[in-house]
Amino acid sequence: MLHYDFEKRNELSKYEYLYRCLKEDIVTGRIAQGSRMPSKRTLAEDNGISIRTVINAYNQLLVEGYL
Repeated sequence: MLHYDFEKRNELSKYEYLYRCLKEDIVTGRIAQGSRMPSKRTLAEDNGISIRTVINAYNQLLVEGYL
């Protein structure tokens, strides 16, 4: 389960904060290369955010080659 503290996002949008957290976890190896990402619904529910927010973050990671 990936849980992020959205209270620490300051001025960042929820999408931008989630994107940055996921990117950091990928780069540092917390999310292992080749492993499956959590489902959009699960990640949204675990973090109290909308599925649309997760979709936007995943799409940005995909465009940049992290997924």
